[in-house]
Amino acid sequence: DKPSYAGPLVYGRAHDDAVREAFEAELWSPYYANWFYNNLDNEFSTKDLGYYVGVRIAEEYYARAGESPEALANLIELDYTDTAAVRAVVRASGYFRMDVDSLYRDYQSMRPTVESVEFVPLNDSVQQVTVRFSEPMNRRATNFDYGPGGEATLLRIQAFEGFVDDRTVRFTVQPDGDRKQEVLVAQGFRDTSGVALVPYLIEVGG
Repeated sequence: DKPSYAGPLVYGRAHDDAVREAFEAELWSPYYANWFYNNLDNEFSTKDLGYYVGVRIAEEYYARAGESPEALANLIELDYTDTAAVRAVVRASGYFRMDVDSLYRDYQSMRPTVESVEFVPLNDSVQQVTVRFSEPMNRRATNFDYGPGGEATLLRIQAFEGFVDDRTVRFTVQPDGDRKQEVLVAQGFRDTSGVALVPYLIEVGG
């Protein structure tokens, strides 16, 4: 079942304001499932609307530049790995209602955070860890990762008990003496609106 690329363009042009508003809210999200390589399970029931947004940014950039050959060359030759260059084109397009930096600040202000981490010894070697979040979370979305020290300093989770309630998750660890160990409560955790957690580093020892 290959995606239909005519579908997003037709739908997007008929619902430009709604698509733009929804995309703005998720512009800085680490998850792209509503916009690329997706099925029909987003709020618009339309695949690949991220491509439509890209088309609209290019159109507005080209139009604002007076449809000049230089503007067309900039779009064709744009290095998409150059974050500063991409942001410059997006800003110059004026497609979004706010500057991308303002959208970033707005997104960051919405992100749930870790409010507290509590360790309770269960025996001489195993400790129970309870993590409390600032907002109700999606119980199906969990994610731990390495800290700055990588695998060498990983505090391995022995047993993941899961969510105690919508804002609390619990697991056990077995620290290795006084050696520094760490585990990242990562942005795969999301609130019930799908907004990603601000990653939180748990450290023991050292």
